[in-house]
Amino acid sequence: MATVQESPKQAAEAAMKELAQRDAGLLRKVLARGGLVGAVLAAHGAASGVLCLIVFAEPFPYPVMYPLMGLLAFLFLAIRFTALAAGRLFSAGALLLFNIALTAFWCFILVDQIPGRVVVVSNGQVWRGDLHLLWVPVGLYGVSMALLLTHAITRRRRPA
Repeated sequence: MATVQESPKQAAEAAMKELAQRDAGLLRKVLARGGLVGAVLAAHGAASGVLCLIVFAEPFPYPVMYPLMGLLAFLFLAIRFTALAAGRLFSAGALLLFNIALTAFWCFILVDQIPGRVVVVSNGQVWRGDLHLLWVPVGLYGVSMALLLTHAITRRRRPA
């Protein structure tokens, strides 16, 4: 009789262990996706923050444009993730393409600002030297977009 009582107990333990392993795998996948969302937003926020520091430390015409563009692109990223959470896949897909195009355009603008040039500021013209430091936000925006694409690709694979 002892073996009959142990058998259901062992079966229950095995079933619980299998469920725990399956749930742990699901949790790892969900956390990895959520971590990607956080990483996308963090990389984008870091790029915008570094860009703000550079723009306000060096002479730039219309320096407010740079943080506003970073904020605008960040909001479009947030809207994309909100659309995903709401199940609006077409909107999320369109916003994915829009975010990539907007960030590529913005990086093109930033790369154009790297060579030295004469800059008009409020009290006249100033020569601003080469700003190779702008490669840092450009690289961070690139990392942000790579993570966004990774999130889009891994999101298509549903956990079992």
